[in-house]
Amino acid sequence: MEPDCSWALDQAPSGAQQLAELEQLVGRYFGFPDLDLSEHEVLRAVVAELPVALSAVDPNGNVVLWNQAAERMWGWSEDEVLGRLLPILPGPGSREFREFRRILRRTAATGEGVHEVETVRQHRDGRLIPVLLSTAALRDRRGRVAGDLATYLDLSARKQVESQLRRQADRDELTGLYNRRGFVGRLPQLMAETRGETAIISLDLDDFKSVNDSLGHPVGDQLLSAFAKRLQAAVRPTDLVARVGGDEFVVVMPEILQSVIEPTARRLFDRLGQNYVIAGQELVATVSGGVVMCRKGGDVDYAVRQADIALYHAKQVTRGRFQIVDRGLHRAFLRRVELAGHLAGAVERGELRLHFQPLVQAGSGRMTAVEALVRWSRPKRKLVLPDQFIGLAEQAGRITGIDSWVLDQASRTLSSWDEIDPLAKALKVSVNLSGVQLRDQQLPTNVEELLAHYQLAPDRLCLEVTESALTPDPEAQLLVMERLRSLGVHLAMDGFGTGDSSLTALHRFPFDVLKIARTLVGRIGATQQDSALVAATLALARTLGLQTVGVGVETQAQADFLVSQGCDLLQGYLFGRPVPFARLPSPSQPEQVALPGPHRSVP
Repeated sequence: MEPDCSWALDQAPSGAQQLAELEQLVGRYFGFPDLDLSEHEVLRAVVAELPVALSAVDPNGNVVLWNQAAERMWGWSEDEVLGRLLPILPGPGSREFREFRRILRRTAATGEGVHEVETVRQHRDGRLIPVLLSTAALRDRRGRVAGDLATYLDLSARKQVESQLRRQADRDELTGLYNRRGFVGRLPQLMAETRGETAIISLDLDDFKSVNDSLGHPVGDQLLSAFAKRLQAAVRPTDLVARVGGDEFVVVMPEILQSVIEPTARRLFDRLGQNYVIAGQELVATVSGGVVMCRKGGDVDYAVRQADIALYHAKQVTRGRFQIVDRGLHRAFLRRVELAGHLAGAVERGELRLHFQPLVQAGSGRMTAVEALVRWSRPKRKLVLPDQFIGLAEQAGRITGIDSWVLDQASRTLSSWDEIDPLAKALKVSVNLSGVQLRDQQLPTNVEELLAHYQLAPDRLCLEVTESALTPDPEAQLLVMERLRSLGVHLAMDGFGTGDSSLTALHRFPFDVLKIARTLVGRIGATQQDSALVAATLALARTLGLQTVGVGVETQAQADFLVSQGCDLLQGYLFGRPVPFARLPSPSQPEQVALPGPHRSVP
């Protein structure tokens, strides 16, 4: 059995002490003609039984000492190596061979003390063994350098552990794919080895959060694991695959032609988008992605960001498919980068503006509320609408400051309106909440302080929430909404009818108001089925005791239909576009926003 040399791992400084002692002993007694025989025999016995592999060479590199531990470690017997050039060196052209020669020259020239270096040496069977090599000069009785003494500490076990630790640090525990750290570390090497173009694909599972929310995280983890296996099997062995976020993945395909990337991506997404059987039930999974080509020597980080933007575009426009970056999308990406840079400090620079859009009673056409809508007024530029910068603000982590400003300014405006027109005291204001704001446990306290500061009744404030903002952390959001409701603030579900889980959200969260999506309102009269869907939605809201708002009303026919079906409030260009506060009609002049009609008023 080979001796256990693991004790040497705990020595300090890693073999240097043993070498210093051996240098003194061997340098004094071994290999010189005036050595007493008894001392020689004792020394040979000590050296032979040392558990540390030990060798010594003369200034030419020929072996003069080779103990039993060295025989066991390297597979060469003492008889085979004595008087020969050290046999454990890789070939003469190797880095290790050149390193050995440098050690001999340095020892001969300087005679310095112990030196340590991590290197490799070659076993008799050809294996390269990583070792900690410790060397020291051997001197004769006259103090002249007579050769080099070396010990070898096998680092194979340590290197294996280090490799395993690096793998664990670079790999995603759930899927076994590279994680973000591993991806960032591996990508430059892969790109350096690539001679042609490379495709970078950013992709994720659509509506994955709803799987976690409805079926639980264990099922979500199983879905991610199954998706990762299918993804790995669908690409080439040379491709780099990583899980860089919750349900976010990246595939890097080196050496691929621009002409084949579209059909290749289509086959990949078709395979990934098939159904999955998880925990005995079939799950329908769709995948969205962004694809960008990167040339040799191109900016890889920039390309990865472009792929992310293409993914975002795919989820917004072509959900369930992929989007390849083209010139138009490239320009859009550059615009987003520019906007993100200017967005920093927009609140502090006073560049945000509030516009207000009237909400009118379906029966009388009288304005009873306004919705506050933020605009970004960039110097010497046109107003930037919310759909162009709110999503960007959320990604950049700047939405909180914008949300707080909008809520404060809307409350301030309503309070000032009360002072201008006594009839305004009956008006309400609606403000949109982002998903980030909705998870802020401090929000109810902030709202309560805001209402007290501006002396506003709580029921004059309506906070609107879109269905997409409800998915990230429903438990925390529910707690915030219940506290807001307890203050007397109204809560509205905005854009009802655009998602798959709207009914679940109505059941789970404490809404007072249901705003029917403009996409549904816009199709009133298009087909009998479309009109019936809006009528059914209004009937559902009445059953649940919710106030209803028809959003995006642009024609008299749409308004008439909504009124006939019992809709409470109407909002849209038919009654007024979003305008600055100064251009809003006065509550004292309701005829300015009266419900249009050729020869009648709505009863």
